[in-house]
Amino acid sequence: MSILGWLSQSHGSPKHCGLTHPVVVCLLHYAIVISTTIAVHDYLVIPALDYNNNDYYAYKDFRREGWTFSVSQCSNETRPTDEEQPQIEKHTYISQFLALYFLFLLTARLLGDVGIARTGAIYGFTWLCNTAMVFSVIGIETCRPLLGSSSAVAVSIDQVLWYVDIIGWVLSGCRKFPIGVAKYLTWPQTTWVTKVTCTHHLWCIPLLIYGSYGLHYAAYPLSTYIVASHVILSRWLTPFKIIPCLVDGNNDKKKFSNNRNNNNGSKFKRVTNFMCGTPSIFPDPSTTTSSPNKIKLKEMERYCNVNLSHELWSDIQFSQLRTSTDTAPDGATYI
Repeated sequence: MSILGWLSQSHGSPKHCGLTHPVVVCLLHYAIVISTTIAVHDYLVIPALDYNNNDYYAYKDFRREGWTFSVSQCSNETRPTDEEQPQIEKHTYISQFLALYFLFLLTARLLGDVGIARTGAIYGFTWLCNTAMVFSVIGIETCRPLLGSSSAVAVSIDQVLWYVDIIGWVLSGCRKFPIGVAKYLTWPQTTWVTKVTCTHHLWCIPLLIYGSYGLHYAAYPLSTYIVASHVILSRWLTPFKIIPCLVDGNNDKKKFSNNRNNNNGSKFKRVTNFMCGTPSIFPDPSTTTSSPNKIKLKEMERYCNVNLSHELWSDIQFSQLRTSTDTAPDGATYI
């Protein structure tokens, strides 16, 4: 198998149950989106601004107003005054907080989740809501605040709908999510670690915008590239869902399905998350009256659909927005 073939996601493939593929994919995703987004920022977005029209972004000094179009303007040659220093320190603290929170998120999910939940968490680190924090840290530390504000714009629709969902859920007596973007918190397979570490969906946008010295109109065109690059990479690299594999008496690794018989007619009595080390024991069909088809197979699967690269989020049921199963929304929907 070629390297590109191995990197490409494949529905039901056992490689998605292990750790090698998700780790490589996660690192590759960050390397591509960070390097290319900085290049687009430096060589396409900034030069396109109207400098001759006293453009705010181009002419305001970073140390005084928060905006710059080159890293050199953030050098020691332009030292902040005593009055400016507290403001600079605030944004430095925001950068440090975002970096520490991201490391906490990474550590908590890697150590707290097990099996395909951990595998799914590694793929999940390529969600734009996670990379947005990394972009903001890079933007603040390298005098590219547009990276942070553009990321805030890129995640704005999803995270604004989080406010609608949470408020609606509380007003309904904790029974219903009006939109569905936060409904996954009630799924049986959602771990407590995921629930505890999802709060950044509520505070990320205002913090990113404040840390990036506000919004600039150039944030929108850069955000379209950020969204497009994330969706394209996720469609290529991350699976629609992770399907557990089973192990028979000979430790043969096979994908689990509703059919509990293998090709030789022998029955499987043990289902395990291949290469994840977290077995789940199910009744042997030969010794129970319950139908094997009654097993809640969907609770064993890990729904990924990272960056909505395969379909609109499954809990959003507005018919006019739905697309066919495993078919990504069209470009107009993302724009």
